[in-house]
Amino acid sequence: MITVEPPTPGEVDDAIAALIAEQVPDGACLQLGVDKLPNAFLSKLTGHKNLGIHTEALSGGVMDLVEAGVIDGSRKTGHPFKHVTTFAVGSARLMSWLHDNPSVAMLPVAVVNDPRVIGQERNLYSVNATSEVDLYGQAASETIAGHYWSGAGGQADFARGCRFSPGGRGFIVTPSQTSKGVSRITLSLTPGSPVTKHKNIIENVVTEYGIASLRGRSVADRAAALIAFAHPDHRERLSRKARDAGLTRRALM
Repeated sequence: MITVEPPTPGEVDDAIAALIAEQVPDGACLQLGVDKLPNAFLSKLTGHKNLGIHTEALSGGVMDLVEAGVIDGSRKTGHPFKHVTTFAVGSARLMSWLHDNPSVAMLPVAVVNDPRVIGQERNLYSVNATSEVDLYGQAASETIAGHYWSGAGGQADFARGCRFSPGGRGFIVTPSQTSKGVSRITLSLTPGSPVTKHKNIIENVVTEYGIASLRGRSVADRAAALIAFAHPDHRERLSRKARDAGLTRRALM
């Protein structure tokens, strides 16, 4: 089978992961993608108890927490004591662990990603990465610099499912800027970038500087919250652009 060694998280990934991990209660059910940020997030949950998994993609970080007794699925509504997923990406060790593992339920994506099914889980915490967020709170997760790179996956499905889940919360995560110093918080999305998650289903946007809570907030308050957690080098420029665009009439700090 094709295997992929997990990338090593950096300081920014660890900072973002720590912010989200602080929000997760014992007994929560988790959905997350695969890459540096999700694995960094999982590594911060070693002190938690009775976590569950209902996720489109399963990574090696899940395996580690199952073996540590942190993830046991004991409080899940659907498929209790089962780690529900559709596909897995990871190392040879992960593939060996999955082989004939009765605790893992590989189910069709039409079931796993159905918001009505997702919403039946209590305290569903969804964590997905994006490449760009505009000041309205729209996220583009399929493109890099305006060039199409990847499909949407289940991001929007789980964002909707979190709204149905009692106690559920959704997080979209991104470093505040690229390795070249370009802000990932922008006035508007890069031309050519489709909206993966629109502003009315995104609840929280997380950078290494904090969590911008967007649900139920006005456009002006959304812009202010996002600018507050953009990289400091870009906040003044974003504030000026927001005022010029009429998103807000007051100074943004």
